[in-house]
Amino acid sequence: MLERERAKWFAHQHYVGLNGTNYHFLHELTDEHLPDLQFTRYNNLFVARPANAYLETSVVRKPRRRLFGDFWREDELVLLFADTGLGKSALAVQIARALAGGEKIEPFEMQTDPQRVLYFDFELTDEQFTARYSDPDTDATASSDASDQGNPERLFPLNFIRCAPREDWDVPEEFEDLHNFIVHSIVDTIQFVEAKVVILDNLTWLSASTENTVAAQRLMRMLLALRNRLGLSILVLAHTPKMRGGLPIDLTHLQGSKMLANFADNVFAMGRSSNSPDLRYLKPIKQRNSAVSFDEKNVPVMRLGKQGRMLGFTFVGHEPESRHLEGHLHGAALTEAIRRDRITRAVELANGGDTFREIAEKLGVGVSSITRFLKDDEAKTPILAPPCAGCADTTARRKNRDIRQRGQGAK
Repeated sequence: MLERERAKWFAHQHYVGLNGTNYHFLHELTDEHLPDLQFTRYNNLFVARPANAYLETSVVRKPRRRLFGDFWREDELVLLFADTGLGKSALAVQIARALAGGEKIEPFEMQTDPQRVLYFDFELTDEQFTARYSDPDTDATASSDASDQGNPERLFPLNFIRCAPREDWDVPEEFEDLHNFIVHSIVDTIQFVEAKVVILDNLTWLSASTENTVAAQRLMRMLLALRNRLGLSILVLAHTPKMRGGLPIDLTHLQGSKMLANFADNVFAMGRSSNSPDLRYLKPIKQRNSAVSFDEKNVPVMRLGKQGRMLGFTFVGHEPESRHLEGHLHGAALTEAIRRDRITRAVELANGGDTFREIAEKLGVGVSSITRFLKDDEAKTPILAPPCAGCADTTARRKNRDIRQRGQGAK
């Protein structure tokens, strides 16, 4: 209690707005204070200024330089999502290598000089990472010795810094829970390394249940606070639920989609091509700070492969997304396929215990649409298969009643 009172006294004495006014002692806002308003208090979340102040030259942000074309620029929090096994980690490592070494990945423009890049790897173990970026025909010991002696063929720039969790660890007593310990560890490492570019691979490890709305909010708010407080450019990798072939990628394919996307500046996805097992394409899903340079009619297509020890992508060309979708659906057939996909996803979330409102947020549609989706599905099949033939009617009625109650509770 004493420490809190001391902090309050210090804030009253020293915590003032940018115009020099201490708003802890200014209890009434008069018209004469409006031109220079910079309201801020230690115990208040908000900073208040006249709207015109944000348009003045002195407060306009400098142009955000491209890190990976228009998909990722400086000072942005960006999400890249894809199905498991498509190569999003390989692309993230390739981006980190390019930014650390100053060589762009064609055709994606990079406007920054070589800089330190901090790559948090929660996906691969040290052994897996080493195996992925090693030449199986080269003796590992000999390669390591050559690198220690300054071999110019070192695969990664020194500015590319990878960090992974220790194998054996417990949450120290001074931290309330695992989340606080992870946040502290991330911030501590970033500040020590003094990196301004951070890649987090992947979201699932950071939040054990990103499908949960509360967990997603907590996670993304933490990342936004880090971006704003430390001036970071952050790329976060995320998984999707198992994607069904033949459908264009949209925001509903992102796991925990609606809430995660609301906090991100940009969202883009990696899709699998039906034309070849090693072809992928990138599609922008949401772009806040720049004009969309790609869309479903013009996606960059890349080929995944290994060149020497480096696993990465090479650019093939720009093509419509539809050319890479299994079945090439168009018009009414495509619309119906998308609708059926959303119905299937809504049923999966309902069976998982989500309310109608939570399902609507994740699929980016209205609550009334979710009600129709589940009624359409209920008319064809029960929401959940009964555990035995003799209890089919009872089980279906109970499950359908529970779903209706969840929907009514969300209204």
